Amino acid sequence: MTVSPTTLSRLGAWGQIGVVALAVVFWSLGLVNGFLAACVGYLIVTVAGIVGIARTESTIAGPLVYPFIVPGFVPLYYFATQ
Repeated sequence: MTVSPTTLSRLGAWGQIGVVALAVVFWSLGLVNGFLAACVGYLIVTVAGIVGIARTESTIAGPLVYPFIVPGFVPLYYFATQ
């Protein structure tokens, strides 16, 4: 099964927004395990977003991918290119 790069970018963008919102809720309620699960989820959706961005761009350099690890850059890239 092949997944389109746009789908991966969309998953990364909306996933980062959703997981950060969940992390805030878990943190404010004092649910440490939920917060840690949100951190793992953030890592997963960020990697999916970076893979989608890397597949979308024809030539990509290593340093170009580094900023997308920062919170908010995958959604910013996704919504800016739509």
